Amino acid sequence: MEWFAKRHGRLRFKCGDDADGNRVEIDMATFQHYCATQQDDVPLYVFDEDFGADDHPTNEMLDDFVVPPYFEEV
Repeated sequence: MEWFAKRHGRLRFKCGDDADGNRVEIDMATFQHYCATQQDDVPLYVFDEDFGADDHPTNEMLDDFVVPPYFEEV
């Protein structure tokens, strides 16, 4: 996570919607810090349906990620 935060810290991900239904985002550096320090009963998590899409900035992260063998499609 620390390496991802250093390399991709500026990239933003969807982490929820506000009361008006607007997209709420967090950048990778802030999310990494949150993960390392949080003690929430219900922690924040990232769920971005646009992650890795050709026209989404997070696409660049796909070059730095490998799907573990036990999650590969057969």
